[in-house]
Formats: sequence, structure tokens, C-alpha cells
Amino acid sequence: MKFLVLAIVVIAATAVSAVSEDKKAQLKAYGKECVESTGVDTKLITALRAGSITDDQKLKEFIACVWQKTGSLKADGTFDKAVIARDLADNKVVSDVALKCADVTGPTAADTAFLSYKCFRANLPADYKAPW
Repeated sequence: MKFLVLAIVVIAATAVSAVSEDKKAQLKAYGKECVESTGVDTKLITALRAGSITDDQKLKEFIACVWQKTGSLKADGTFDKAVIARDLADNKVVSDVALKCADVTGPTAADTAFLSYKCFRANLPADYKAPW
């Protein structure tokens, strides 16, 4: 389950320098709910955390589910930049990239979440060491 907690932190883009224990517990619960509701293969989540982004519908739905539960992604498939800015206020590098990638859109909420996650990973500085 430890890999799931870390994957959720990455996917939810709440990778602040000091994620509280309460936030970690909440993200773990969101991840569990989203794994169950989407039926995503957890191996895809592990691979995603390692940087291997697979174009898989259930993985897209998982990413969207977690972001919707955090409030970052609205039901209409658009991002709430105020929520993103608030949640990432302690990490300017991640915040700037996440806000830039919040403008990426796809035909569905799941596609938007997936494309913006790909943008996020592609635009972090090469020397950036994520705290997750």
C-alpha cells in the first residue's frame, strides 16, 4: 500500500515539501476509493510513479478521480487553479508547472487529467528532486 500513497501524492499534485500526516491519510483514502471505482491495475500506478506513463483508460479515470476528490479537477473537466495554487503554495516549482499544465484539455475529464499529468511530468526541471 506504500506505493499507492506515494503514487497518489504524485498524481494529486500535492507534492509539497512537507505533506502532513492528515493529508497523506486523506490521499491514501482517495487512492483506495479511486482504485476500487475505476478498476485500474495498480501496476500501472507503480509504473506511473516511476515515470512510465501508459495510455490506459482506467489509469486516466484513476488520475481524474483522485484529482476530483482533491478538488483540483472539477466535474466539468476543468481545473480549479485556486485549489491548485493553495495546495501547492509551499512548492513554487511544482505549483508553477501544475498551474501551467492546468490549461491542457482533452475531450473528457479523464483525458484532460491524463494529458495535464503528462504535461506536469514533462515540464518539471530535469534536476528537480521531487519529495515523493
